Amino acid sequence: MGRISPVTFSVASTVKHALSIWLSIIVFSNSITALSAVGTVLVIIGVMLYNKANQYQRESMQAIAQAADPLDLQEDSKAAEK
Repeated sequence: MGRISPVTFSVASTVKHALSIWLSIIVFSNSITALSAVGTVLVIIGVMLYNKANQYQRESMQAIAQAADPLDLQEDSKAAEK
């Protein structure tokens, strides 16, 4: 649990609740309201956007780390020459 951010845990919990609602609709033949359909669509869109933002952040951090590594190596070699 220490490796999961609170936001990720909240997103997973929201998805779990949405799936529970839709499973109850399927299993127990509960009626579907417009509000539950809209809520499910919002949950799906939110999870997709969260995953996309998480992926973008991860790629950005990797690009920054890769860009910083050559500079560190050049500075280390300059310091070694002196």
